[in-house]
Amino acid sequence: DDRLNVTGPPGPHNPANEHYLDALRNRRSRLSVDDAAHFFFEPVDGGAPLLLSETDIAARCPTCDALLFPGTQEGFGMPMLEADLAGLPIFVADSLQVGPAHS
Repeated sequence: DDRLNVTGPPGPHNPANEHYLDALRNRRSRLSVDDAAHFFFEPVDGGAPLLLSETDIAARCPTCDALLFPGTQEGFGMPMLEADLAGLPIFVADSLQVGPAHS
């Protein structure tokens, strides 16, 4: 059963994130992969969004095949450390900057 599980919610600091999320949802529907691509933070059957703690995410690492980290500006990068500890291959953007942005 191939699945894409997106654990993080849209970032609150960029108003374009909601538009991007809508585009991802539309693409998921057009590709007919609604059952295979899951956003954990989406409400299920009208319920509350599932917000995973860092502990929950770390516990899921051993059940994954890989970590996809597509953002180009991220915080500390804890998911990469957790994936590395679980022995997972990690795929990141070519221009990934981890840590505080420097001007």
